[in-house]
Amino acid sequence: MASLMLHSSAFVLKRQNFKEYDKLLTVYSEKKGKMEVVAIGARRIQSKLAGHLEPFALIDLIITPGKYRDRVTGSAILKNFDNLKSNFEKVTLASYFNENVDHLTRLHQADQHTFDLIKETYLALDCPNQTRDHDFKNQVLTVLSFLLKFISLQGFRPSFKNCFYCQSKIKEERNFISYTHLSIACPACREKEDNLENISPIALKVLRLMNQEKHYSFRINNLDDSVFQEIKGVVNKLVQAISEREIKSAKLIE
Repeated sequence: MASLMLHSSAFVLKRQNFKEYDKLLTVYSEKKGKMEVVAIGARRIQSKLAGHLEPFALIDLIITPGKYRDRVTGSAILKNFDNLKSNFEKVTLASYFNENVDHLTRLHQADQHTFDLIKETYLALDCPNQTRDHDFKNQVLTVLSFLLKFISLQGFRPSFKNCFYCQSKIKEERNFISYTHLSIACPACREKEDNLENISPIALKVLRLMNQEKHYSFRINNLDDSVFQEIKGVVNKLVQAISEREIKSAKLIE
């Protein structure tokens, strides 16, 4: 049995009540990727597991095979992201990111880059609290940037530089976005696809910056609110086109 036991660092993506006293957890572990595990008795007041199975923390898990589901038999917190967990807006953003990771990953397919990206996202949100409006916008853009990098890791990297149809370099004008092809269409190719949507030059410029591999945190002051809303809408629709399901928590960041 000892050889079947898994000992791994992990992040809790989702928690649900299960049976009378248990918790059903969706975790992303460093060694096995996404897993669904049961924490027996975690809902009991005296449970030693409960306090160590929180979202938005790096945890150490011991998982043992069960008859129907794998079970958590040991846990400890390795790192708490306290600034994140104490701020409602940051918790909302992290929950949105977690939901997307859950929807776009398969069970038992470990990927170190994905594990590291989850950690980097939490670290970015764990910075000291900010109060100015543009700071919250920058936090949203930062999380959306991590999300673009995450979907690229899953093999769905969006293309914002060239027209999908004619491959010409996109000019600074009003172009169109294809959620079918995760790409941009130039005005000359507008009629080649139904359901294309307009995208403004400023929004496209910011999305290109967000899509770059080495850019993570953003400090864009005085970003027009309409452009900010446009960028959020584009990323949400890209993710929904890939996952083919509604991201419920997307409404929380509108």
